[in-house]
Amino acid sequence: MMPYEIVSAIVTKTQNFYPSEKYFDAEVQFEAFNKTFHLLLYEDLKFRDMEIESFQPSTQIRANSTFYEGILRNKTFDSSVSGYFHKGTFCGTVTEHRTMYFLEPASIVYPNDSSRSDKMVVYRSEDSVEWDDEADIKKTSKDRSVIRDEFSNGWNRNGMNFENISSQRNEIPLRWMKIPSAPKYFSYLNRVANKSGDADRACQIEMVADHTLYEYFNKDIDDVSGFLYLHAKYTDSIFRKTDFDGDGLPDNMRIVAKKITVYKSVNDPEYTLASAKDLHELLLKFSMRIQSHCLSICMSNRFIVVNVTDASYVSSFRWFYSQTIGQAFRPSPGRRGAPGGICQTPLWYSRRLGWRSLNTAAVTIRNRGGNRMPLVTTLLAVAHEIGHSFGSDHDPFDDLFCSPGGDRGHYLMHPKSTSSRRELNEVFSPCSRLQMGRIIRERGGCLGAPPTYCGNGVREGGEECDCGWEKICGDLDPCCTPSDAPKGGCALRNGSGCSPKESPCCKEDCTVESNEGALCFRSDTHCLISRCDGRTATCPAPTPSPDGYPCKGTSKTCKGGECNSTVCTDRDLEDCMCEDVGLSCYVCCSKDDQCLPAHGMGLETPWGGRFVALEGTHCGTSGNHRCDGAGNCVDVKSRKVKDGDKSHDALWWTLIILAVVLLSLVFLFLYLLRKQLTR
Repeated sequence: MMPYEIVSAIVTKTQNFYPSEKYFDAEVQFEAFNKTFHLLLYEDLKFRDMEIESFQPSTQIRANSTFYEGILRNKTFDSSVSGYFHKGTFCGTVTEHRTMYFLEPASIVYPNDSSRSDKMVVYRSEDSVEWDDEADIKKTSKDRSVIRDEFSNGWNRNGMNFENISSQRNEIPLRWMKIPSAPKYFSYLNRVANKSGDADRACQIEMVADHTLYEYFNKDIDDVSGFLYLHAKYTDSIFRKTDFDGDGLPDNMRIVAKKITVYKSVNDPEYTLASAKDLHELLLKFSMRIQSHCLSICMSNRFIVVNVTDASYVSSFRWFYSQTIGQAFRPSPGRRGAPGGICQTPLWYSRRLGWRSLNTAAVTIRNRGGNRMPLVTTLLAVAHEIGHSFGSDHDPFDDLFCSPGGDRGHYLMHPKSTSSRRELNEVFSPCSRLQMGRIIRERGGCLGAPPTYCGNGVREGGEECDCGWEKICGDLDPCCTPSDAPKGGCALRNGSGCSPKESPCCKEDCTVESNEGALCFRSDTHCLISRCDGRTATCPAPTPSPDGYPCKGTSKTCKGGECNSTVCTDRDLEDCMCEDVGLSCYVCCSKDDQCLPAHGMGLETPWGGRFVALEGTHCGTSGNHRCDGAGNCVDVKSRKVKDGDKSHDALWWTLIILAVVLLSLVFLFLYLLRKQLTR
């Protein structure tokens, strides 16, 4: 089965002559992977008001095209859609439960095939695809390092950063001379968390297209703008569900595109990127643009190669002598930490280098083979580089806790990119969250709360709920009043006690969950738990978990509100490690001079599960083996599960062979006996 499908879609756009009569702004219907998709789309009003700056002459305009959010018909609470139309063909992402579908116009993938100009290429998150330079689609090789070996941290290249360069060249030391800070930034209120107001913050970013990306999209500024905005929206979806402060709740950190800048030509005023020879130099030259955003991200269509031997290859895209697809300035914590990343105001570096904006990152849409990368890869690339800008280093490859691999994939900050999407690919690892949380605390001065907007489907500020306008409100949140209600919207309907979309202790019939024991929050590391009280829809403030309640997965248990005990010590038993490799990644207890797994002694979690060693724990006799958090002992290098006790296997095989021999002897005896009797 091929990893993609090329399909035709039926697109219906609703005219806005009677806004009160419309249900959705657009609908898209198509069939792929033996399923029928019916996308119900509504306009993203923030994109309509987006500031878009272009040059020749310098102008600031509003978007002439429309960006859409939406849902799948009949999949209201379990789906989401995000994207824009490229020459009448939808480009974007569709999420249904845990599967994400990526939609790209066939006219981009097949630029020389006019017969496919009105079709879409659809592939799933688990599929591995690559667009080659002949505009064909193919599966990537089994060795995905062709694409996956290309993320890099732009702050440190060949062991050097700006500080190293300064000391080696006797430049004037870095001076923290600041330009006035950026305005306040955007925030978001998530239904799951009862967080304090200062936890709802956002990084307001600028998305920039260099002249090669503009040319790649046939000099269509609307297409370029939609493409850039899609990448910001995807990164936002990752950040807002991430817990950076370690309390077990999403921090609602937003990544909000405030401005889009498009360079059309190398002759544009103050354009510094024309002569960049590689991605690292592009980032350095991009840092010469002085701006005061939380972050500024440049996307390019520059071709990454190691050697150039044939000038005939040069086309509208630009050659790069590099092996990376993204770079960023990564800040480090502390008063003497490296500058750069979020909220970094411009710095005076030296007389030769002048002012620099180190709150920048750069990403190209082409890999080192010259092939345009699929949308799944560029989306992850932008999110990865923004992760660097928030202070995350690469996940250590030999740390199974932060680089588990296997069927679940690697976390977002793993040093190798991917041409397909796995469960962990859009999740920050514990290592990353720890680093990013510290940078947010120390460097997050520009992160702030935004004005609210009733009707965008997202609860903000003092809103009780937000379900959009009347015709879609019933699908998004039937307990809420729409934005165009006569007496005002974004409040609970008469007769509704709560909204299940916004409150974890609310039922689908808009009434409060009456079950007092319903779990609405659990912190895996801080021994905090919260249950619905049966009176209000709000999840109460968490309280210490009861003694013996599992924490850190199920490797530890809570005692006195701290995650510092085990199921063994709770029963006055000693902890031990089972000698059998197959059991070494379970919590084992010593009893009567025997080391046995806790589940073998009848000890289970409150939900009937087993107590398992923490992911990353040493196991086996080799230093290369770590527990994977699911009870398996895995070789960090080969990612193979180590077998259990070989002596047990040998014993079973011996018994099987003996049984076969005995049965053979019995049949032989009966055969000879019968033959003797017939004589």
